[in-house]
Amino acid sequence: MKQFLFFAIFAALCMSCNKNKTAASSSRSVFQELTGSDTEEERESWNAKYKEKKYQRGSDPEPSLKSHLHLLPKGKVLLYPLEDGTNAIFLAQQGFKVWGIDYSDAAIQKAYRQARAAGVSITGINANLEQYEFEVGAYDAIIALDFFRPRLVEQVKKGLKKNGVVFYINSIAKPGQDDVLGDLKPGELPALFSEFKVIVAKEIPPTAEDGKTSALLIGRKP
Repeated sequence: MKQFLFFAIFAALCMSCNKNKTAASSSRSVFQELTGSDTEEERESWNAKYKEKKYQRGSDPEPSLKSHLHLLPKGKVLLYPLEDGTNAIFLAQQGFKVWGIDYSDAAIQKAYRQARAAGVSITGINANLEQYEFEVGAYDAIIALDFFRPRLVEQVKKGLKKNGVVFYINSIAKPGQDDVLGDLKPGELPALFSEFKVIVAKEIPPTAEDGKTSALLIGRKP
C-alpha cells in the first residue's frame, strides 16, 4: 500500500511538472522563440535607454507621415510604437486625439514630458504589442511605424472604425534576408490589406541610416 501511494504521488508530481512546462512554453511569444530574448528584459533595456537624458529616437516626425497627413481623417488616432512621443506630439499639434502604445514605461513618461513642454495632450498605453488586444472599432486612423508583426495586421483591422484609415510604413527585407524579424517581403503589405481601398501604396528608397527600402501603405477600411 505504501509503495502504491509513493508511485501515485510521484506520477502526480510528474504530471504537474509537465503542465507547468507546457504553460511556460505556450506563454512565450513568437519574438521570444525567434530571438531567445525575454520580453521583460527587452522592456528594461529600452527603459534604460529612455532614462538617458541624451537619448532621442528622433527630433523630427516621420517624413512620410508629414507629407501624407492630409489623407488621415481627423479624430481618434492610435499610433505604435509611441517611443519618445515625437510623432504623437506632431499629430496632436495638428488637432488629432492621439493614443500611443509602447512597452517601455520610461518611453511613455518621456513622451508625456515632451507633450507637456509642447503644450499638447497625448495618451500612452503601456502594453506589449506581442499580446495587446486593440479596442474594437475605436479609431478613425491607426498608424504603424516600422513595427511589423503578423498578428498586428488583424489587430489594426479590428481596431479601425468603418471607413477608418491605416497608415503603415515598414522596412522591407534585403534580398536573401527574408527571415529577419519585423521586416516585410516585397509586395507583402498591400496583400495583407487586400480588402482595403488603397489610397497610397509605394516603396520608399533606402536611407543612409539602415540602407533598407520601406513599404508605405495608406488604405481605407470598407
